[in-house]
Amino acid sequence: MLLTTGSRNLGPYAAQAAATGRPLIVRVLDHPDSLAACHRAGIPREHILAGRGPYSVERNQQDIRRFAIGVLVTKDSGLLGGTLEKLEAARREHCRIVALRRPALDEATCFADSDALLDALHHGDLGVTLLDRKKRTN
Repeated sequence: MLLTTGSRNLGPYAAQAAATGRPLIVRVLDHPDSLAACHRAGIPREHILAGRGPYSVERNQQDIRRFAIGVLVTKDSGLLGGTLEKLEAARREHCRIVALRRPALDEATCFADSDALLDALHHGDLGVTLLDRKKRTN
């Protein structure tokens, strides 16, 4: 499996890979925090592809071939995130795809302008209490 969702949620994938004995290859940003997250999750260094995308179709194909990937897990990050290139590479390499969507936004939490947001905050409509700066003591 090639996981291209980043370093924030490696734990469950790494645990499942360890439990099943299947290799997990992760592609993360080449950043100390990302590499530390991989280390904490127990990902072997040779299974970490560190860099900064988006990557071309050909580069994605190279990674899929290099590790004989059968499943590609990606976030639906849109055009700028390289999703189309990943999907095309997976298609060309006959690789299954798991695409994670962002949660749908609740219309009630979207505001057209700051006045509408402030009004909702002042009326407690968001489950948040707004403190009056004049009444705060600390």
